[in-house]
Amino acid sequence: MNTISSLALTALVSGLVLSTNLLAQDSTGRFDPAKTWAFNFGVEQVSFDKKKASRELIDDSATALVVEGEYFFSSHYSVTIGLEFLPYDDEASFRQDTTGGYKSSDASGMPIYGELGYKRFFGPNDKTYVTARAGMSVMLSSERSISNCSNCYEEDIDIDGGFYGLLGAGVRLGQSWALGVHYKGYFTGDIENAVGINVSYGYR
Repeated sequence: MNTISSLALTALVSGLVLSTNLLAQDSTGRFDPAKTWAFNFGVEQVSFDKKKASRELIDDSATALVVEGEYFFSSHYSVTIGLEFLPYDDEASFRQDTTGGYKSSDASGMPIYGELGYKRFFGPNDKTYVTARAGMSVMLSSERSISNCSNCYEEDIDIDGGFYGLLGAGVRLGQSWALGVHYKGYFTGDIENAVGINVSYGYR
C-alpha cells in the first residue's frame, strides 16, 4: 500500500477511535444537516484485481480524482452521486501518426457511482462524524486511446465497477466545510478497494 493509502487508513482508524470516545462524552445533537446539499472533492487510491489488471496491461493501482454531490434527506441519512476520473498506469501504450504528428496514447476510466447510507455528527458542537454506506459503481468508459483524435485507433480496457461498502470519518471545519477519510471494500467487479481523502462544502 502506498503513502496516500497508509496515511488515509491510519487517519480513518484514528478518527473512528476518537469519534467513539467523543460520542460517549457528548451525544447532544446541535448540527442538523437535513434537507441540505454537500459537494465533495477528493482523491482516492484505487486497487484493482491483480490478475485482471495484468490481463488488461495496466498497473494494479491508480490515483483517482473524485467529485460528488450528497443530499441529506434526514438528519442522519443521505444519498450520494459521484464521478471519478481514473488515469491508468498503462503498460501497453502505442503511438500513431495523426494530422498533428505522432502522438502517444493514454489510458483512463470514468466510473459513476451512487451511495446510500448513514452519517452521524456528534461530539462537542457536533464537529465529528462517522459514516457507513452501501454503493454501486459503473464504468462509463474505460479505454486506451489518443486524446483529441476522432479517427485514431483505440482499445477497450475491461475493468468493471461493482457493489461496495464504505466506512468513513471526518471533522467539520466551521459551518460549511468538512474534511474526511474513507475506505471502500468491493464485493463484486474488478476493483478490490479504495482509500480516499475528501474536502466537503455544504449549504442549505
